Amino acid sequence: MAGSSRPETLNQAEIFDAVVAAYMAAGWCPICSAQAAFGRQIGFRQVQPPCPSCRGLQPPHGFSNDRSRSWAAGKDHKDDPS
Repeated sequence: MAGSSRPETLNQAEIFDAVVAAYMAAGWCPICSAQAAFGRQIGFRQVQPPCPSCRGLQPPHGFSNDRSRSWAAGKDHKDDPS
């Protein structure tokens, strides 16, 4: 995880991989899937917003909450002026 001096644990890596796989199965591109996994670990305001092709897609079942839905819509980013 960003900002941590400790290495990623096996459990963190497995969760990251599961999140990426779920987003990709839901139609997200590989880059946005990885950003979603990072967002789940470090916070969605710390990652890049979804690309134009993925923006507006719904997060996959089991990984959907207010933060992930807001990020997916492009509304929860540090560079967002709104």
